[in-house]
Amino acid sequence: MLLQEPDEGGIFEYVRQARPANDASEDAALVKRVLSGEQKPEQANVRAGSVVLIRGNEHLHRVTPVHGVLPRVLAVLSYESTPGVTLNEYTRLKFFGRCS
Repeated sequence: MLLQEPDEGGIFEYVRQARPANDASEDAALVKRVLSGEQKPEQANVRAGSVVLIRGNEHLHRVTPVHGVLPRVLAVLSYESTPGVTLNEYTRLKFFGRCS
């Protein structure tokens, strides 16, 4: 859920079905095309108060660089159907800045 929009940037971009469900591999060629600008991702008009539901493991997604004084602030909610499963260390550091 986007709690605060930044002054500039922070646009949510995504590529649908970049990775099949239950497949840990990535389409390296697709990632390269997106990063080089050869393939443009779709953009979502996400405003403060918006909730975006996405299977992040299946869709390539990012936000554009944020500029200005006002930061982009969001709440990340995740769901796992298997009890006891937690986010890995990389993801905890990326989203929360710490692991404990």
